[in-house]
Amino acid sequence: LFEPKLAGQYSFVSLVGKVILFISLAISKSMFPISSQKFDEGQKTVEIFKKAIIIVGLTSLIISVFYFLFPRGVIKIVSLGSTEYLAASGILGILAASYTLLALSNVVLLYKISVNKLNGIYAYIPGIFVLLELLLMIQYSSSLVSFSMAFLFVNIIMFLYSIWLIKK
Repeated sequence: LFEPKLAGQYSFVSLVGKVILFISLAISKSMFPISSQKFDEGQKTVEIFKKAIIIVGLTSLIISVFYFLFPRGVIKIVSLGSTEYLAASGILGILAASYTLLALSNVVLLYKISVNKLNGIYAYIPGIFVLLELLLMIQYSSSLVSFSMAFLFVNIIMFLYSIWLIKK
C-alpha cells in the first residue's frame, strides 16, 4: 500500500511498537496454562487473570508513556543512531496505544479460552475484527497517520468487546 521507503519506515516503527505486544505475550501465554489447570481442578481463576491484566497493563502503560513522550529518541536509539526512520516517529504513540489495547484484549481472550467461556459465536467475533482491520487499513492508506489511526480504531473496538466479555 505504500512506496518502499514509507513502507520500511512504517515497518520499523511498528516493530518498535510491537515490543509492547511481545512483552505481554510472555505474561498472557504464562497465564493460560495456569488458569486452565486451576479451572479444570475447580479452583478460582480470577486472581491469576487479575494479576496478568495488571502486569500487562502497567508494563504497556510505562512503555507507551515513554513512546509518547520521546518517540524520536526511542527511534534513534533503536535504529542505532540512524535518522532514516525519524520521519515516521510521529506514529509511534498511536501504535503504542494500539498495541496496548491489543495486548489487553489478548489477555482477556486467552483467559476466556482457558476457562471455556469463549465458545459459539463469541469465538468467531475476533476474526471479524481482523477483517475490519484489513478493510479499514486499505481504505485509510493515504498516510501513515491515517493507516495507524485505522489500526487504533479496530483495537479500540476489540478492547471494548473484551471488556464486554469480562462482564459476560
